[in-house]
Amino acid sequence: MLVDELVVRAEDRLLGRKVIIPARSTINRLVRSIASVEGSSSRRPSPKTVARRALVLAAVAMRGYLENEEEGDTPEYLRSVIDWVASHKVDGAFEASERRILRARLGTLGDDRINDALWKS
Repeated sequence: MLVDELVVRAEDRLLGRKVIIPARSTINRLVRSIASVEGSSSRRPSPKTVARRALVLAAVAMRGYLENEEEGDTPEYLRSVIDWVASHKVDGAFEASERRILRARLGTLGDDRINDALWKS
């Protein structure tokens, strides 16, 4: 599952730095919960739509975490997250504000946008 792939990559990057991230089981529950909620038109989103949104939210949250990273490879890691998003063809699932956060240069988000990004997690 694509969510598992992102979680594993995040765990590898963040757990060593003692950053708290949701457990894989939490993300899976979230995806199932989102999928079970009926929309205002009484139409449930497809599993693919739910998965794409989960990936978008995970990528945006990761971008928020990276804003204050002090590791030397942070710019390359951000590039790999952007490339990963592109490779999974989820660009159409982004809201405009989420896309701006993900593509912002490191060090330019500011506290409000960092909080917006991290809130997504």
